Amino acid sequence: MDYIGECCLAFTANNINFLIPVSGVKRVCDARQGTAAEEDMRVLNFPVIAGRTEERQWDYILILETGRTVFGLLAEEILGLRVLEEEELLSLHPPVLNERNQYLQAVAKLRGDDGIAVLGYLLNPEQLYQRIINYSGSPPGGA
Repeated sequence: MDYIGECCLAFTANNINFLIPVSGVKRVCDARQGTAAEEDMRVLNFPVIAGRTEERQWDYILILETGRTVFGLLAEEILGLRVLEEEELLSLHPPVLNERNQYLQAVAKLRGDDGIAVLGYLLNPEQLYQRIINYSGSPPGGA
């Protein structure tokens, strides 16, 4: 798997743990203060994509960069950094992986601060960006 030894940012959305490679994270912002520097940047409401039903003000925006594209991902809580080890990663296959969640790369078995194992889903930033294109019909900044 490509992400072994990769440093990832762990966060929650809909009370589910997610990981995203730090190499794709440009910065983390307070969502209540917005992102004035990139006003026309598209932002995925990831807690809702992850199944949250109520709309509310989320706590963080992860500013992601994939190639020359910058976009935002809303998150509830930042859990910290994790380095992925081979024995922690499990591949995802259909029917778990389907056309609605192609942004999932793998599942990681992580140890929580209390030593109890927790699961975290590894995200693919390129597929998250593709979700923006598929949902809106055009890339950010496009017509």
